[in-house]
Amino acid sequence: MAGSLAPIASAGAPVLQPQKLIELPWGKGLGQLGIRAARTASGQTQYVTPSDFDADRKGNLYIADPVNRRVVILAAAGQWQTMIPIPFDRAGSAFLAVGSDGGRILTSQPSSPFAFCEYDRQGKRVGCTRLPPNYVYRTLARPIGISSAGTIYALAFHPSGEQHDSLFEFHDALSPPRTIITTKGRAQTLRGPFLRDFRVWEETVLVAMAQKDGDDVWHGKYVQIRPAQQAIEYFVPESATGRLVGLIGNQVAAFPGDLNMEGPAELELTILAENGAKTTAKYILPYPSADIYSDSDGTKLVFRMIARTRFMAMAATKSGVLMAEYSLPSSP
Repeated sequence: MAGSLAPIASAGAPVLQPQKLIELPWGKGLGQLGIRAARTASGQTQYVTPSDFDADRKGNLYIADPVNRRVVILAAAGQWQTMIPIPFDRAGSAFLAVGSDGGRILTSQPSSPFAFCEYDRQGKRVGCTRLPPNYVYRTLARPIGISSAGTIYALAFHPSGEQHDSLFEFHDALSPPRTIITTKGRAQTLRGPFLRDFRVWEETVLVAMAQKDGDDVWHGKYVQIRPAQQAIEYFVPESATGRLVGLIGNQVAAFPGDLNMEGPAELELTILAENGAKTTAKYILPYPSADIYSDSDGTKLVFRMIARTRFMAMAATKSGVLMAEYSLPSSP
């Protein structure tokens, strides 16, 4: 399932190739992941596929497979290790976060956008918790994460009336939440209409925000939060914010846009330093863009940091799930 590719020539920014490929066909057995067709209210066909994955500190990969009601675990090199039965309540989008030692697994339920549960490696449920009343996960982003110290974070919004967003902190899956960031004036308040995405890397939480300036122009903002330290803020044009990949030291890595759907599946990664310096690099997924599934939330692509200098992209394609590992570019 793992391999390497020859370099692809391209003009402009350097094009970085996958150092490793993992391909998992559709199915129910070992080495496979589940897919199910579903009809939307408008009569269109969409496909329920694995929607999230994570890695522990050894590089083992954990993939949420709600169609088959399990979490699949792969070794760092891509070989099948095992699967953990998880009682997903239906086939739908399920989000996943894993503790650094792989002993704690958090999942959301496809039909419950306001709660998550924690399981051990044998699939035994440790506990479940709910967001504060009337809050639901921000499902267009990754809504849950775990720090290396075991602290749980959840990104949610309040859909009634004037929308506002919050990032909550939980000591564990049984404890009540504490507000870390909100757009409505509590705790570490930051101006902006919504929190766009967040990542947890070791003990650092990185939040992407979108906001307007005095001239009513949209801008982006990244905020780093570390225990007992002052938050670090990065202000960038709104076009530079997007799907977060993670952190490189005190720098932000993000894909500002979506796939180039003409020809090869190409993405451009932005690395933003605290002093405003920026570098970019292009990445190519070794699969035609037309063969990558998309739905109402956009193209089915997920990005996760799996080590300090490496990240992985997961794409749902017509033949199965493709996972491609890349090295990050040098710092600006």
